[in-house]
Amino acid sequence: MKHLAFMLALGIIGLTACKNSATTSKSSDPRTNPETAVTDMIRLLEQKDYKQFIEHYFDPETLQRILGMYSMDEFVENFASKDSKNVDKILSALKMAEKISPELNDDKTEARYPKDQINAGRDILLGKVGEYWYLKN
Repeated sequence: MKHLAFMLALGIIGLTACKNSATTSKSSDPRTNPETAVTDMIRLLEQKDYKQFIEHYFDPETLQRILGMYSMDEFVENFASKDSKNVDKILSALKMAEKISPELNDDKTEARYPKDQINAGRDILLGKVGEYWYLKN
């Protein structure tokens, strides 16, 4: 009987740990906060993980339109091509953005990093879709 009670207690502890672990990993997703999203974008670009960068940070609606015209592999290749200055420009602006706090709208669904503060040709805009932040431009 003691053995059964012990096994039941272990099972309950295990289920509680699994639940807490799932909650923690979801809340630790860098996409749930504009500042951590920017840091994660930098990491992905520096690691040349362009596919994950695009999948995680392109606005879902924009990504759907792109994938209606190109395969993911074609788009990733074009995005990262030697002729394209996209990656260098984005990475440089993101590194500057990482040093400042974004300007949030009243609803806290848009975050803006002003171009004059990030030494870029245009602002970096992030939009919140559900619980995640995505690039809007």
